[in-house]
Amino acid sequence: MASFQPKPLPYVKGLVDRGDKAYESMEPQLAVKFYQEACRNLLPQMSSSPDPEYVKNALSHSYTQIGECMVQLGDHSEALSAFTASLRIKETAEVHLLIGQLQSAGDALLSFRKGVELLEKERRKKLLCQGYSNIAELWMTDLCMEPEAESSCEAAVLKACENDENKWPDGSQALSSLRLSQRRGGDASEAILKAYAMIEKGCVASANTVGLGSKDVRENAAMEDGQALEIEEEELKRVEELPGFEFRTQTSKLMLECAGVEGLGKEEVLKLADGAIMVLGSILCENDEVVETFFLLGCAFATLGDSENAMTYLNRAKEMLEKVKKGMEEELRNLQGFDVDGLGAQVEGIEDQMDMIDDKIEEVEEGGGGGKGMDVVG
Repeated sequence: MASFQPKPLPYVKGLVDRGDKAYESMEPQLAVKFYQEACRNLLPQMSSSPDPEYVKNALSHSYTQIGECMVQLGDHSEALSAFTASLRIKETAEVHLLIGQLQSAGDALLSFRKGVELLEKERRKKLLCQGYSNIAELWMTDLCMEPEAESSCEAAVLKACENDENKWPDGSQALSSLRLSQRRGGDASEAILKAYAMIEKGCVASANTVGLGSKDVRENAAMEDGQALEIEEEELKRVEELPGFEFRTQTSKLMLECAGVEGLGKEEVLKLADGAIMVLGSILCENDEVVETFFLLGCAFATLGDSENAMTYLNRAKEMLEKVKKGMEEELRNLQGFDVDGLGAQVEGIEDQMDMIDDKIEEVEEGGGGGKGMDVVG
């Protein structure tokens, strides 16, 4: 049988480019095929290529992208294998941080610290801010019972804030979370408002497209039967630079929890709730099928004292859950008593969420929530 003959580099470059295009088009399975074929052709050329630097960089990039795709596909084991292969080719801070996000406790801390160590040498402040924020989050979650948890978290948060250059919200958001855990609500509110200020323009521009931007935009959208604004060209860059979906969801939760802090002035409470609506509007612009987004919008409008909009979004969240529950119950009936997928427990979980929404609806109907934050952080 003839031995494998790798394709020339121009052909391989085309494979990598096609993988990149598939990844950008949200086609991770297709992207993986191109990247894997690129790696298959690049590996035999590591020591024989006339352009070894390109081979090394292309291999590292392809393995990293395979890992990113596998994360999107929910296969964390394959993602970890791909990221590890990338590190064997070329050590980069980004890959250490990506690996840390797939790990827990001490392993994650070690990976984040390796990434941060490389970033400190390169003085790459955006990634440093994110890396230290990841470390802080670990001390608040997986490592929270360690004796040095609070002091280590504080140190990581301060390092994150040192590197934010008033551009990247990760450090301020981590600081807000830490201050809430320390029952320093005023400081937590100040920190999350600072984080929001860094992403406000992008959030408002996105929220405008779904009629949830400024108060004027919301009123106009209501009068014109849902008509909203398109994103202006100069605002597009701000929108493209917004943090990810999960990060912004947490931003909105922290803003709403801070709005419930005792002793805050009414103006600050309303500013927090209004900001949460902008953040959630930017999320809704990207994905209008997430129940939690509608629930949080209901909580935010209740905090503003806008019971009409609060009821609209809370009822929408409940309707979405009822639809999911109905589908699961139908599937359970088809299983004829064999609950192989644990659907029964999932149905119970959905019922618990529906009960929580009912509690919020009852609170709004009784006139509660106006000017008062919601305990929604979970």
